[in-house]
Order: sequence, then structure tokens, then C-alpha cells
Amino acid sequence: MFLMGAKDEGFRTIAVCQKGRETAYLRFRRVVDIPLILDKYADVAREDVVGKLRALSTIFVPNRSFSVYVGYDTIESQFPVPIFGNRYLLRYEERVGGDKTYYKILDRAGIRRPRTYVSPDDIDRPVMVKMPHARKRVERGGSSLPLIGRTSGGSLESSLVMGG
Repeated sequence: MFLMGAKDEGFRTIAVCQKGRETAYLRFRRVVDIPLILDKYADVAREDVVGKLRALSTIFVPNRSFSVYVGYDTIESQFPVPIFGNRYLLRYEERVGGDKTYYKILDRAGIRRPRTYVSPDDIDRPVMVKMPHARKRVERGGSSLPLIGRTSGGSLESSLVMGG
């Protein structure tokens, strides 16, 4: 947990979380100095929350939820809090859609990665299947690309299918 590492290095820590998901942050107060509990995670980009983070001299360490719930455009243009890393490279963490995905970067660099199958008919070996998020059509952001796999019951289901 990076919060523990930050504490070990003498930093004060702030954990941003959505109401209803704060139990772990409140339970481990040794590593969380300030739990910032918001009605919804996207509220981290609200002007008052940004003001509080800036007043606390925050260096924000982005995670996947930050990118998904706040959105790249908002992060790049409406979140003036210093970020650990480069806010403009967060788009490249996507797996599907457009030219800005980490799969495209890996392909251009000639680095091996799991194969992506568009149709179950293309599968010719055992594969691991990434099933969709329970409440969202595509877990890692919106995409119009249909990704198909088979559920354990054998029916077709939207998912990301990857093999070696």
C-alpha cells in the first residue's frame, strides 16, 4: 500500500474515498492522517475539494478509479492539484478504443502482450477471460468495440478475451 510507504518516508497522507467505502481508511489510521470522504468519487474535482487539497499542499497519486470516475478531460483541464506522474499520460492506461491505449504502445514497441480475440471463433487454445464489471458495460471506460467471450455456462457474453 503506497500510503504506508508514504508514512514510512515521513509524509502526511490523505485518502480520498467515496462515502460507503471509507471503512478501510478509517480502520488503518496509522497510515491515513486525513480521510477525505466524498458523496461520489468524482467530487474530488469540485472546486471546494480542489481548494482543500491545494491548501494541504497535496501531491495527488492517481489510481484507476480517479481516471475512470473523474475523466481525462477534467483531470487535464480542471484539476489543478499537483499529480505524481504526468496527468496527460493517464489516457494511455486504457486497454480499448483509440490510439491512446497501452496495448497500442506495447505493439508499437514490439513488446509481447496477451493476444486479444474479437470473436470466440478465433480462440484456438485455453484463454483467460476478463468479464465485464457488474454494473458497467465495459469496466475500463466506454468503448463501442464489442468484445466477446464465453461464460462458464457456455453462453456468449461481452468481455475481453485474452490468451497467450
